[in-house]
Amino acid sequence: MQLYGVNPDGATMVCLLQACSHRLDVQTGREVFRRSSDCAIPAEILLHVSWTKFMDVCARCGDMEKANEVFRLMPATDIVAWTVMLGANARDGQLQHVAKVFESMQLQGASADSISFVCILQACSHNAKVQLGRDFFRSMGLDYSIGAERKHYCCMVDLLARSGHLDDAEELISSMPFHPSAAEWNALLGACRNQKKEGSGRAERAAKHLMELRNEASYVLLGNVYANRHVDLDDCNSHPVDVDMALESLRESMRQRGFRRKPGISTVNFGKGTYTFVVGDNHPEINAELERLTGLLRAAGYKLKTEVSFYGGDQKEKEELLCRHSEKLALAFGLLSTQEGGDEIIRITKNLRMCYDCHDATRVISGLVKRKIVVKDANRLHRFENGMCSCGDFW
Repeated sequence: MQLYGVNPDGATMVCLLQACSHRLDVQTGREVFRRSSDCAIPAEILLHVSWTKFMDVCARCGDMEKANEVFRLMPATDIVAWTVMLGANARDGQLQHVAKVFESMQLQGASADSISFVCILQACSHNAKVQLGRDFFRSMGLDYSIGAERKHYCCMVDLLARSGHLDDAEELISSMPFHPSAAEWNALLGACRNQKKEGSGRAERAAKHLMELRNEASYVLLGNVYANRHVDLDDCNSHPVDVDMALESLRESMRQRGFRRKPGISTVNFGKGTYTFVVGDNHPEINAELERLTGLLRAAGYKLKTEVSFYGGDQKEKEELLCRHSEKLALAFGLLSTQEGGDEIIRITKNLRMCYDCHDATRVISGLVKRKIVVKDANRLHRFENGMCSCGDFW
């Protein structure tokens, strides 16, 4: 556009920085931010657009240290900047930082709004702080005169469900002043698979509501609940034939309704290139690297979580499918494309939620190969380092 004599404006910078955020491309984001100061953009717009958006890019790329630095160096801060910083720490699961930012913004005269409380409730959810979340939910109306919207109720359902308060979560869905949407039922159904002592009845109720809304994800989530139930029965030395039948019935129902499971797609960036991988992709060098990583995992005592596989097949077939998940392919490519033992961060984006095996395997691999790995999935941002994940395995 510059070759044609069209000068970039604030909207241009927003689009460019938004693209960098989606790609987890902090280097290009830094260059766009640097160039924005050379453009004929009014100072006020430059502050609202470039500074705030670049801070958001850093946070979404997993570089919270840089995001905090940008925030400290901002010429001035407004409610937008404060809210972006709240959201950044909430996505990172840093509840203490969220509380500190919330307190600081009020001391600086910035009034909390409905989005501020969404960030706080998300942080409470990521840390299973049920009572604190309830306190903030009440305080929102009593102390700040902010009416609870659907997004706040959805955060509370997610908080209660993932913390194991499934009865309270289901009751809240039924009593909230809105007709339940897919978001609330998905939160409940997703939490059911984490509660191993929970039967499948509640999950089936949630899935039924989602199926009525023609939500395709409900089939996969319910399948995961059945798969976890399969493991529990195995542990009891029972014969989980009923679970196998339930899974097959679920797959048949998907076929009859014309639903197909959305394929996992992951991207990784190096230099000026973006590389995309789809589940099941095949490449000799990547296959060899995956075999090497699988060998390292086995030597470290890690066992592949084949129970998360939605599809049938024997143990070997399930292991093969797990090793072909898109984020593992992207990770293998990332390790092949960077210097062994180097400090370059491997940043991966995925269109779906990571499965338990990919999450735990990546966490262990980060310690075995001594590399920092950032994965942004459909649910949240994961920063893997030294065999640990920023989510604390609670996600």
